[in-house]
Amino acid sequence: MRKSFTLIEMTIVISIIAILGTIIVPNAFKMIEKAKLAAAANEFKAIAAAASAYFADTTVYPPCDDDWFGLHDPAVCVGYTCRGLDFFRNQADVVGWSGPYMDKWPSPPWVGSEGNRPEFQWQGPWADFDGNGQLDECVEINFVTTDEAFAKYRGEIIDRALDDGNLSTGNFLWGKASQVTSGCDYCLFYNAGEH
Repeated sequence: MRKSFTLIEMTIVISIIAILGTIIVPNAFKMIEKAKLAAAANEFKAIAAAASAYFADTTVYPPCDDDWFGLHDPAVCVGYTCRGLDFFRNQADVVGWSGPYMDKWPSPPWVGSEGNRPEFQWQGPWADFDGNGQLDECVEINFVTTDEAFAKYRGEIIDRALDDGNLSTGNFLWGKASQVTSGCDYCLFYNAGEH
């Protein structure tokens, strides 16, 4: 005759599963977030490398993505489809262009609190990262409708992977829309110029 589980045995098994779940689930979420942060850091590097290749061919950097909005035929720029446009086709008609310099424009791996995705943008000359009096070319990621503390936390982790770990110094900087520009809630800028 087959013996069935007693109530005590079932309670013990369920308790063990619950304890393991409380240990494993948070760690799994941490690992997923770490992987996303590593992916974002790699995307910054990829865009910067593509910009350097563009510069090597043309002796100029691509025009800022913002330069295309409202200036061209809607068939060229619909919504935000101009992100990294000159990395893929010689829309600016630059001499020496031999791209495309990227396979596709990257998308950050997060969704904001209201379903909005942060996005990468080729910002062009924005800040004097090295203090030489000239604006350096940079890549921007903006965290639209993301909690400030969480956006800053992500920025600090990416900064440690790319730079000096300080969002106020070095080749990776942080800013709020009111401090930087309208159009993004919390923005991170990575120096993609010669440094």
